[in-house]
Amino acid sequence: ASLTQKRRQQPQDDDEEGEGETHPSPLNHPIVVSMGHTSATYQDGLTALSHGATLLTHLYNAMNPFHHRDPGLVGLLSPHVELLLQKEQQPLQKQQPRPHPTQPHPTRPRPQHHRHESKPLRPFYSLIADGIHVHPTAVSLAHRAHPAGCVLVTDAMSAMGLGDGIHSLGNMSVNIEGARATLANTDVLAGSVATMERCVKNFKEFAGCDAGEALLCGTLHPARVLGRDVARTRRRKEVVVVEPPVGVLEVGAAADLILVNDELDVLGTWVGGRLAYKNDEMIAKLRA
Repeated sequence: ASLTQKRRQQPQDDDEEGEGETHPSPLNHPIVVSMGHTSATYQDGLTALSHGATLLTHLYNAMNPFHHRDPGLVGLLSPHVELLLQKEQQPLQKQQPRPHPTQPHPTRPRPQHHRHESKPLRPFYSLIADGIHVHPTAVSLAHRAHPAGCVLVTDAMSAMGLGDGIHSLGNMSVNIEGARATLANTDVLAGSVATMERCVKNFKEFAGCDAGEALLCGTLHPARVLGRDVARTRRRKEVVVVEPPVGVLEVGAAADLILVNDELDVLGTWVGGRLAYKNDEMIAKLRA
């Protein structure tokens, strides 16, 4: 996600000044508010959702673990959350004035792509499916609880593809051993070196889903988080620009495509309709 569109929000601790204060809703701005790297409680998460947050950053990592009496942010994946938020929204919807016939209705859902799916009230959640940050069983649990909300991310650092050894991450030294990246001389994870191709393959295996579901988590779902699964208009100085949708295969969408085989190996990549990468080795195997 673009840093200009996505912000991670860390709710204030109870003992800090400003307890109980809430931030204005970001829904009228091109910003996605995400919760992550926080000790926020389940109730804190509900409050954040009611004020416009729509994403959990790096589910399970750097957040309170799920507990049967205090589910934490992980508990926001439960369908029960939608019932709570629907009850909360009903009084607000009754109070809204009737819109002028020429004005769009404030509660009318935005147009969606051809699948006609509305955005869930439960948050989307980004998941690092490198096989190290999150146990396969935890990946499966999250997918079973909220399949439409899963957004695969790599959390990859600059050493991805460079092999084992000591590498730099800013001013820190990172030790790479296989698929694991840790701060030198510690066991602290320092991002990952997994590719998106690897994460999609892992997710398919861990979640026990089909290839189509795994690919949606790396394409359509991220686009929906940013509201980019439909065309949108933006004003740049004095010019209005229509930006095509991404993450979908349909007429008028951005021609950013990948070609994969049955094992989800990437055979080719097109950016803006132009071939940017071709896996000659894998293509030769297919032709053999």
